[in-house]
Amino acid sequence: MRRLILLAGLLTALLAAVPAGAQGGTNGTLTAGQPSSMQMVSGDVFLFDYVLEQTSQVTFQVISGTAQPTISIQRDGVEVAAELNPGGAFAIELTSILSSGRYVIEVQLGVGGMGAV
Repeated sequence: MRRLILLAGLLTALLAAVPAGAQGGTNGTLTAGQPSSMQMVSGDVFLFDYVLEQTSQVTFQVISGTAQPTISIQRDGVEVAAELNPGGAFAIELTSILSSGRYVIEVQLGVGGMGAV
């Protein structure tokens, strides 16, 4: 099983703090086993590229001590899996079986939230 972790405060590699929507692209490429960290405010949407060489079960985690995140997996502009965090948790996990190909992982915060994710 491949596991990607987005952790707050435990990372050395910081991604740009500008939301992808403002850039017109993504905030980088996620790699299995290499966590990423970012500062976010309410309304920010961060997009990451993710490529699978073969069908795999993947798990994405988003953890924040101060904000309620959501995460979704998209392929060719279509959402294939999501954790919308209806309970308002500070840590969420999304596990899915994905076929080989290119995906976009979207992370955003709930209304009124801000902090490290």
